[in-house]
Amino acid sequence: MNKLAVLFDLDGTLFDTMPDFVYIFNLMLEKRGRSNITDLDSFRVIISKGNAAMIENALGLNEQHPEFKTISDEFVKHYVEIRGRYSNLFVGFNKVFTELDNKHISWGIVTNRMEANIAPFLKNFDLHDRAHCLVGADTVGRGKPHPDSLLHAAKLLHVQPEHCFYVGDFSTDIIAAKAAGMKSVAVAWGYHGGLVDMQSWEPDYIIDTPEELLKIVKT
Repeated sequence: MNKLAVLFDLDGTLFDTMPDFVYIFNLMLEKRGRSNITDLDSFRVIISKGNAAMIENALGLNEQHPEFKTISDEFVKHYVEIRGRYSNLFVGFNKVFTELDNKHISWGIVTNRMEANIAPFLKNFDLHDRAHCLVGADTVGRGKPHPDSLLHAAKLLHVQPEHCFYVGDFSTDIIAAKAAGMKSVAVAWGYHGGLVDMQSWEPDYIIDTPEELLKIVKT
């Protein structure tokens, strides 16, 4: 019997972290005498593109702007301070984790966050010791859509890539999974543009609830 593993994206897949990001950028906007974020739908789709995209969306500064690094450092400082205070684990995942553990199926998290920020965030939800691996964008030098971080996670879990499932809410997750030779699972919730958008990625599976994953991952 082949050993299986399930790897998860974090933002938008396991957690609704948008409230954290909105809180932080509203703080930064208020500090500069500007209005809070009002177009939440537009901001939601930007989240999976990373910090630089969120900064440009909220504050109008791209990476070439002379103040960008200062702004980016300020964002990271706030982010570390609140550590998921306003985030929520999507309903159903505690059951999924328990079932995977009971079936001795390894699971871990592969995200484009910096590695040092993952465990402190997960401690708020008592998950930092449950995940079998935590891999960030900087763990291997480059993050998704490159497959490096996913392949590194598979090595840590001692599971062949073809026996891994990667679960995500954005096109870069599916691209990375395919490039790594893993089965790709797109989630119907999260920070993407909807069902039509997801279908265009051509994932191996699309699930509407976390529990549906248990029907796909079978020992």
